[in-house]
Amino acid sequence: MLQRIGLSAEGFDPDRDRPPFYDETTNTAYWVGIYQPQAEDREVCFASILSLTRDTESGAYEAQLAPCMVGDWDQAYTASEHLIGIAERSGDIERVFEAAEGMAIAAHQREGWQHEHGVSLEPESAQSIGDYAVRQWELDL
Repeated sequence: MLQRIGLSAEGFDPDRDRPPFYDETTNTAYWVGIYQPQAEDREVCFASILSLTRDTESGAYEAQLAPCMVGDWDQAYTASEHLIGIAERSGDIERVFEAAEGMAIAAHQREGWQHEHGVSLEPESAQSIGDYAVRQWELDL
């Protein structure tokens, strides 16, 4: 599902790999990876963070994509690895978002964010990702 909306990461198998970051206090899952608007175009890629949670009132899944840095595949991969390294060292997703926001400002991507953590995905995409995440990884979203 994540690959169908243009998100990928080297070695990532969505059928096997749980979200690398999960905040139990907010029941939010996070993935750091590469967003390609056109899957075959390796020249336009975005290092990104995908957030997935559920609205407490409506029960609907909500997904946000935070594009941080635009470049070719190698540049986006390097930026994604940097963000993952921050997460591994700090264990704090907010530190990752601080770094991502700095990248987004430098790459003139931040002004496109609708919310603190990115751009909202269409409800159908959020629902599909949410259904998959709950079913596959038994997440409590």
